[in-house]
Amino acid sequence: MPELNGLDATRQIRALENGATVPIIALTANAFKADQERCTEAGMTDFLAKPVFPDALHVMLKKYLPEKDSSTHAAPQPHDDEAAGKAGAQVLLKKLTHLASCWARETSRQLTTSII
Repeated sequence: MPELNGLDATRQIRALENGATVPIIALTANAFKADQERCTEAGMTDFLAKPVFPDALHVMLKKYLPEKDSSTHAAPQPHDDEAAGKAGAQVLLKKLTHLASCWARETSRQLTTSII
């Protein structure tokens, strides 16, 4: 990252008043155990090595997002900063799921075109 690397950004987030509850997942091309340990030491919650596949990202995000209650029609109102963060993460998951689906369709189309 041009201004701040992920390790330093994580440390700054963790130093914030409510920063301890924010899930931070490393997405990095550095996949060695030592790299993962540096991420953990900086305060990251989890780790995904690049290339990141949509299914792996989806599984990882679901790990840190609240389960959606299908018995209610309206989204529950967050009661604190942690709940607000999880509600926002749920919206992000929907967007990422849509993007992953679009990416998969486009990749499939490109592969089909290159084979033919």
